[in-house]
Amino acid sequence: MNEFESVVYEVEGRAGLSFRMEKPRSWRVLEIPEEEAQFDNPEYMLALQVTMAPYGAVVHSVAARPAYGDGAVSQWMGWLCEKQGIAVEAVERVQVGDSPAMACMGVQDTEAGRMRMRVVFLEDGRRLFTVTSMAPEEIWGSVAPVFARMVDSFRLVHVHGGTAALEPGEEAKAETDEMAPTQARDVALAEDAGSLDPEHPMNARLRDNGVGLVPRVLSVNLEERYAVVGAGAVEAVFHVPLGWHVVDDGRRTLIFDAGGRIQINLDLRGIGGDGVHGLLEQIEREHEAQQPGIEHVHFHAVGFECLSFRGMVAGEEVLEQTFLVRQAEREGMALTARVTAKEEDMGMAMNVAEVVLLSWNAGNA
Repeated sequence: MNEFESVVYEVEGRAGLSFRMEKPRSWRVLEIPEEEAQFDNPEYMLALQVTMAPYGAVVHSVAARPAYGDGAVSQWMGWLCEKQGIAVEAVERVQVGDSPAMACMGVQDTEAGRMRMRVVFLEDGRRLFTVTSMAPEEIWGSVAPVFARMVDSFRLVHVHGGTAALEPGEEAKAETDEMAPTQARDVALAEDAGSLDPEHPMNARLRDNGVGLVPRVLSVNLEERYAVVGAGAVEAVFHVPLGWHVVDDGRRTLIFDAGGRIQINLDLRGIGGDGVHGLLEQIEREHEAQQPGIEHVHFHAVGFECLSFRGMVAGEEVLEQTFLVRQAEREGMALTARVTAKEEDMGMAMNVAEVVLLSWNAGNA
């Protein structure tokens, strides 16, 4: 029986290509040689991850490239499969989280023999991802359920939304910037800054209950749909997408949606001689003590050291929680962002956190 673990993959210098997935603990992640991307070659795909079973040529891989200038995802799939010598036998529309995608089954003759494979083609924000499962044809049936779980668990950390039609004749969606970071307008929940009004009913109730006050709003950009706020607890100025609430009690700054599905807690924490690494180890120990065996993974994102927990039990809810930590400007302190949401909301939560943290101490307020 395969025991699975949840992992997050980050590509150095290309945070927008990061993704999470499950893999069998016994499967080995292969080291990918460094290479210069050759995106001017239309057949080129940048390898992001390759995982191999401990038995035979059983391989799962993820790759990406900028999406092509025209055509539908199914056409790109057919062209790339032909170029790679894959004889396509079946094509279907699938879902990758909330994102529609195309997938195909096929066979390929290689030096190791005839290989059967399933490839998922996902376009998101003008980025084309391929998620490939491959094994010798004679043992495909025995490993197909493992591959299915790995593919079903695949999620992009930074979701921008598809822009290309899946099949010819369908209308393409509005184009977004290629491999660009999340913009405030992508995750805004409103057209105005009403959620940051101190007299908003929710804000007034939190103030009256001693939870905190709305921080000072320095400016509002209605076109880009964000407000610039100055938060005393974290001694910083940053952007908040419109429609999100913010309260500050002097110890921490909390960003959240009206429905309470997502919370981003910002605070400054003291760090000792072990620095940020020591703080993350402390957080890991605390969670392990509260819930022994909880799944967790370390990774990097938007200039922060990150620690993510999956399957965290809080009362009757099962949540995900990610800590993003980096050295603060004040000596001996670390800026910590704790992002909490259910699995289906974590993509949105991390995208909001990206907007906030990339605008930290925004000089163009």
